[in-house]
Amino acid sequence: LQSDILKELERKSARGLVLDISAMQVLDTYTARAFVHTAQMARLMGTRTIVSGMTPAIALTLTEMGFTASGFETALDLESALEALSAPEMDL
Repeated sequence: LQSDILKELERKSARGLVLDISAMQVLDTYTARAFVHTAQMARLMGTRTIVSGMTPAIALTLTEMGFTASGFETALDLESALEALSAPEMDL
């Protein structure tokens, strides 16, 4: 999945990527690492990346695993993420 996303970002010269995780109820270590790394890789490619729909439980799990929102932004829901992409980028 990571490789496919990164190839599409390059192919389409995407300026923004939203990773919506609102349907996730539980997050294991492998999945957490995969989505955080995907967001960071996209950012390294110059793509503004926003993770949306993070529940309090997921935020707590990520924090306990030692992950931070370094290299990407977060939004409460998909609508907010899409609105944020149309606004000027925040300094990270």
